Amino acid sequence: MIDWQIQISENFPADWDQHRHGCWFPDFAYQEYMLPYYDVGSEKIELYEDTHFDFADMEKLKDNLVRFVNAFRDPPRVFCLPPYTGYGADEFSPQSSVMLPLVQKTIDMIDVAIKLNGELLFRGD
Repeated sequence: MIDWQIQISENFPADWDQHRHGCWFPDFAYQEYMLPYYDVGSEKIELYEDTHFDFADMEKLKDNLVRFVNAFRDPPRVFCLPPYTGYGADEFSPQSSVMLPLVQKTIDMIDVAIKLNGELLFRGD
């Protein structure tokens, strides 16, 4: 699963706990649904490698998450999954109660990263 962290000059901020302060998709089904809204940087978010979002990429991501918040607030009842996700089902029902806090935490992380002149680091599996 992809997770993302704040980095400043390739280091975590002071007192940063990547398990408490970082973000990650709860499972592959949510990753499959949400990733297209996150994957707006100058480079594609790699599923198995690191991807860095600089200031411009973070601004674009924040704008995208705010602009498409209804995709998380009022998701489809059923979302069809491609067979490669390994989720164990062909479809799932995304829940706003899972996605909205993740989106807000991401926006908060972007604000902190920008304030600290850092970046978001998306880490693949």
